Amino acid sequence: MVSNPKKTHEDLTQIVLEKLIAHGFRVFESRVGGKITFIIHDDVNRYLDLEVHDHSKRDKHSLFTGLKVDPRDNYFIILYVEGTDDCWIFPSEDAVKHSSSQYGNKIDIQIPTDPNDTSLDQFKNENGFSLLK
Repeated sequence: MVSNPKKTHEDLTQIVLEKLIAHGFRVFESRVGGKITFIIHDDVNRYLDLEVHDHSKRDKHSLFTGLKVDPRDNYFIILYVEGTDDCWIFPSEDAVKHSSSQYGNKIDIQIPTDPNDTSLDQFKNENGFSLLK
């Protein structure tokens, strides 16, 4: 029996990139150091900065901690969980608003693990991708 090696952050970021492209976005990788992972340029000359965070399949938690967020209109946080293949896409202002804790300019976001918890569904998968349009 062959075990699957744990995917790296780069592997999981590539999955997010593929999802963005599949949704028709023109995506560019940020080559500048810092927290911005991707940049989307849309048809009305709007640029969106995307910061991607992920948990691999072997991570048993749904808490994303220590996210440094400086809210602005064109800045989005994408949280990807490999185990469920789900993306949560938050405008930065909403990420702060829905954070489970805040300290300074850092936040923690708790992703629901109960399938009956719909509190963040407006940011999950298709709903989240629609926020980028």
